[in-house]
Amino acid sequence: MRTDVYLRIRELMEARNLSASGAVHHLLRERFGLPPLPPFDQPTVSQDSHHG
Repeated sequence: MRTDVYLRIRELMEARNLSASGAVHHLLRERFGLPPLPPFDQPTVSQDSHHG
């Protein structure tokens, strides 16, 4: 693994309290222009539901 990639993974692990695999997953989503997944401790809000 390249040093810059390793350091980025470590940075994400510490900043977002992620496992190594979670940090890699985050970087892959970022690379492909996908939004990051919400943390497990936050409730998800469906954007499909319309109340009214």
